[in-house]
Amino acid sequence: MTQYVLPGGNGIPVEAVPLVSGYDFLRRSDGSTDNPRRETAVASNLSVTALWRTSCATMPNLDVPLAECEALVDLYLATDGDSWTTNTNRYTDQRVCDRYGVTCGTFGVQKQITNIILPNNNLVGTLPSSLS
Repeated sequence: MTQYVLPGGNGIPVEAVPLVSGYDFLRRSDGSTDNPRRETAVASNLSVTALWRTSCATMPNLDVPLAECEALVDLYLATDGDSWTTNTNRYTDQRVCDRYGVTCGTFGVQKQITNIILPNNNLVGTLPSSLS
């Protein structure tokens, strides 16, 4: 979507919505996680792109409880995952237990994350409460 706003003006709220199912809004290319987003007091040209991630809820290979998958997403977002030294396969359909730094164990019939080990991986930020 393109929205034109005169200098000093305010835009209308714009919501990022995926064109296909199975994706969740991650953030905008400027780091904003506001969705919908409204620009105010526009001073200059601005171009922002919506970034998407595979939805844990629709992952065909989800091998851990949904809440644990979502907690990994929260960790990625809270600790600037795009700047991690190793951040491959974080938003793919790859099984959670096969991802870098993630160890799982089987309890009954369900796998669960038992360890997240990411030493010297440039995590910056506060650990999210969803990890507890």
